[in-house]
Amino acid sequence: MDNNLLELQKVLGMYNKKCKIYLIVEWVSLFLMFFNIIFIIGVFIFLILYICNNMKRKNAKKKISEISLKEEIVEKVENKSDNIELENTDFEDINKMKNLNLYNKIEEELYLESFNDIPKYNLNKKLDAKFIKSITRSKEVEYDKFIKYPNTTKKPSDFVVLDFETTGLDPVNNEIVQIGAIKFENYKPVQIFSTYVKPNKRISKRITQINGITNEMVESYSNIEDALPNLLDFIGEDYIIAHNASFDISFLLENLYKYNFKKPKNKAIDTLKLARSKLREYDIERDREIKLKTYKLEELKYRFELGDLSLHDALSDCKVCAYIYINIIKQNGDTYCLY
Repeated sequence: MDNNLLELQKVLGMYNKKCKIYLIVEWVSLFLMFFNIIFIIGVFIFLILYICNNMKRKNAKKKISEISLKEEIVEKVENKSDNIELENTDFEDINKMKNLNLYNKIEEELYLESFNDIPKYNLNKKLDAKFIKSITRSKEVEYDKFIKYPNTTKKPSDFVVLDFETTGLDPVNNEIVQIGAIKFENYKPVQIFSTYVKPNKRISKRITQINGITNEMVESYSNIEDALPNLLDFIGEDYIIAHNASFDISFLLENLYKYNFKKPKNKAIDTLKLARSKLREYDIERDREIKLKTYKLEELKYRFELGDLSLHDALSDCKVCAYIYINIIKQNGDTYCLY
């Protein structure tokens, strides 16, 4: 049995005992209050204690029922025949597990499987002259205005998740070496854009140690100037979603400006900010929801049981980013992470 469940059951037992004691003392005090002013004070004290303890008891019972429900679903899915039933489960039914991750381990597996047959964008696609003209800048614009990107408070169901692997953190002096993007319609993946990018400067050993991308891996690929038109064609007018969006968008805008492309009108959504605002975990000892220690993508990947995805891979990071966004948007109120 899950350690959290055992601990919660012990906590619940303690709360049950306290409730009984407080209730008995409350009734005795209520009876005796007619004879002494001290017992009137006692009535109010134990009434408050009972109410507070009863709230904690209900919270503990709720957590136990949620964990039990999750274990029941996991047990059912061990039988392959039940997978079909779970796959067709309506989102509102899953939402009964409100304080759990919307996608439990089983849902995460189904989520990853949803990418198996998704078509890939044709990187050799010939873009017509009209489109190239529409994205090419004909006049100079102010750099400071160009690199600013608009945020949005909207939470669209159609969007493109974007991630870059780069040779450093500075969009002016460093370069993009891998592009990953996934187009979603009604929260479902419909197309993938994935390519390495050959930088103008060689990739250092230090960067290779971080993201695993070598000079040999990018040698046969296009440079960023040639890759950008296809990426813009893929993104279209969709909202752009990224984790720590200021990083990816700054690299995108810097390169668009450098190679004389127009500034896109797409608005961006940052899942890092969204996660900080909405993602919580339940602290049993303190009996309340608390913020996570870190909201980095690699940490959230393991918390949402997506650990099989590669670290510092643009396409894998897109899958995690999209999962975080969908998980938060489909929940009502805060979203909870389990240990």
